Amino acid sequence: MLPIIAIVGSPNVGKSSVFNALVNQRLSIVDTMPGTTRDRNYGLLQSDALACWLVDTGGLVINSSSDPMMMQVHSALQEAQLVLWIVDGPSGCTAREQAILQYLRRLGKPMVLVMNRCERLDALQVQCEFSSLGLTGYMVSAKQSIGIAELRKQCLRYVAADYAEHMQIADDRYPLKLTIIGRPNAGKSTLINALVAADRVVTSERPGTTTDALFIPVQYRSYELMLIDTAGIRRNKQAYSYLEKSSVEQAVRALRLADVVVMMIDGVAGLCEQDLKLIDKILQYHKPFIIAVNKIDCLDKLLLKAQKQQLNSRLRFFKDPSVIYISAKEQRGVGKIVKTAMALMKTIRQPLSTSQLNQILQQALADHPPPMVQGKRPKLRYVHLGHHQPFTVVIHGTGLDNISAAYQKYLVNYFRQQLKLQGVPMRLKWLEARRARSAATQHAKRR
Repeated sequence: MLPIIAIVGSPNVGKSSVFNALVNQRLSIVDTMPGTTRDRNYGLLQSDALACWLVDTGGLVINSSSDPMMMQVHSALQEAQLVLWIVDGPSGCTAREQAILQYLRRLGKPMVLVMNRCERLDALQVQCEFSSLGLTGYMVSAKQSIGIAELRKQCLRYVAADYAEHMQIADDRYPLKLTIIGRPNAGKSTLINALVAADRVVTSERPGTTTDALFIPVQYRSYELMLIDTAGIRRNKQAYSYLEKSSVEQAVRALRLADVVVMMIDGVAGLCEQDLKLIDKILQYHKPFIIAVNKIDCLDKLLLKAQKQQLNSRLRFFKDPSVIYISAKEQRGVGKIVKTAMALMKTIRQPLSTSQLNQILQQALADHPPPMVQGKRPKLRYVHLGHHQPFTVVIHGTGLDNISAAYQKYLVNYFRQQLKLQGVPMRLKWLEARRARSAATQHAKRR
């Protein structure tokens, strides 16, 4: 596993801003309200051929080790090879910083001091102010990206001195990105903890405990995964605060980044309208997905049977979804989710020849040709693979504008059935033969 650098510091000193700037992505929510970051949140810090994990944490408060959020900070420090200690430049070196210094020194971890929000401060004055801490310091402004490139370089250089052999990156080393979405309190964070086999994510009966979209590297048995936990998505009219709206944006972004999506359903509450909207969002992005019906430990046989019937009835718009019934709390069915996710990726990455796809198309046309429009029947001539992700096939022909939505759905279902794409949405792309010839002619003229 790649080395880990932990970002720590007092509440509201700009830790998440520094984190986002270093990974060059907005992975953590930034807000002036202390306590916005509650869990550990991972991003990839990389440059050239070297990389390591950077972990963002909540505000460090000494003498509050029993607080669940503080336990997350302490866990991040324990697993880190380097600590980035963020302080607020304008506030200076306070008694709080002195207390944190004593705590960090007891851990015996290498430390780098990062003085944030220094865009308007005199460099010599700031260095003198924090010199009593006795640490190598870097002045930065995460908001204006001042000093960030140099800090990134120095962090990687420092870790590479001892862990260079673990920092080499290649495409096949990047783990499967598994995004977990669902309504508030469906059990998403409990599932994460079951996969990690530790209290990795703060869980609570109170909806809204998770705010960020959390990126968590983990090895589950023999599988390398990047788990992406998201805030529960409510109906828009219920998302009152800026923080919750940001959480919803993060969840949608995590959906776009996913290789496979796990859609969590509260088995006690059953499938509701908001669940269907989330599934529709998954289909819009054409993401392979698994429906995980959680909390079956709370259902007797009759209720479980009723929930299965309801699910089958309301999901008729998507043929053959991958549905798994689990209890994240009791870790029942959790391993099946991972195995199914890996199987879905293997399915969409399967090599497919053009001749194989054309055989399927011709059989589909023989079984059910497209309806005639104004005495003319659209002609579907040949097909080839467009993309693996999202899974796309391109159909060439004439009169394609007259293909009805119902017939397009028939073709999608036919291809999915023949290619065994259970749980994998498929996209059709149409290419009119005349347009293809015209494009080829124009290209020849330009040459």
